[in-house]
Amino acid sequence: MADIDNRIALVIPAYEPSGRLAALLEELVLLWPGPIVVVDDGSSASCSVVFDRARALGATVLVHGLNRGKGAALKTAFSYLLEQVPTVAGAVTADADGQHLPADIRAVARELGLHQDSLVLGCRRFDGNGVPARSKLGNNFMLGAMRVLCGVDVSDTQTGLRGLPASLMRRMLAVVRDGYEFETEMLVLARRAGGIFEVPITTVYEGDNEASHFRPVVDSLRVLGVLFSAFARYTLSSLCTSLLDWALFSALVLLWSHGVATSAAIVWATVVARVVSAFVNYMLNRNIVFKADNSSCSRSLCRYIALCAACMLASAALVLLISVALPIPVFIIKPFVDTALFFANYRIQQSWVFE
Repeated sequence: MADIDNRIALVIPAYEPSGRLAALLEELVLLWPGPIVVVDDGSSASCSVVFDRARALGATVLVHGLNRGKGAALKTAFSYLLEQVPTVAGAVTADADGQHLPADIRAVARELGLHQDSLVLGCRRFDGNGVPARSKLGNNFMLGAMRVLCGVDVSDTQTGLRGLPASLMRRMLAVVRDGYEFETEMLVLARRAGGIFEVPITTVYEGDNEASHFRPVVDSLRVLGVLFSAFARYTLSSLCTSLLDWALFSALVLLWSHGVATSAAIVWATVVARVVSAFVNYMLNRNIVFKADNSSCSRSLCRYIALCAACMLASAALVLLISVALPIPVFIIKPFVDTALFFANYRIQQSWVFE
């Protein structure tokens, strides 16, 4: 037991668990030095024998009167540990369906002890013959979506075997999502916090994974909602600041064109409107789009200004080069160039400006 920090808890969210949960706890209880918390997420009365066995084995069982979702169950456990066990250094979360072997759960706990600021993932391999097709396809799709939309590069986005430091547990309490998408939010938050560390684990699927309560359509859509939320906010932020730029430019031209030459009014109105709208866009992206409130404001602002300058130069250069190479009018080329830069800008802001 000395190889696992006794300040690391084990958390198991459970909805309609089978005897596999009791069997897992029977193997782990003598090997786990820290607290063990099981959350009954609104299971039926027929499962009471399983939770009674968990109590008898020394686990703390927290109960939801109604099924609230895996994320809500994890938050209940995290809140309990942070409030009732002040010395807790972190928690390892494991599923109740028998897919995580005791040796792998302990391996994640050991790595959490070594990487106390990082999210530790127990990552499965999806290239074996025993892996259900829906799990293979789902993981591959999620890998690509996570990389492109969230800048998260991991080999297993769906694993429930995770080690969280206490700092990340606290941050997860503020997440409003309560279903499986809660774990996707965890990956996004961890990328910016202490990073993500992977531990290879055994891939176990029982009977085509029928014990899982994951709903392929509903829960997948909710997870995708998490992935696309930042890009949707980025698009809305860009639209709002573009409207602000146009409105401010128009107002200043009308105000100043009476006292100065029209050309001068246009130049100054353009400069003032662009500076104001760019600063507003920076603040929206920093605090709402990418939620980088803890990052260095001076550093991110300098990088944002550099990126804006680079994008303007890139737009001009690409429009010029394409117009020279192809017999296409520049007013047709520019929207395509700026659209490509819009997507590139998103990824650069996400991974560099507001890292």
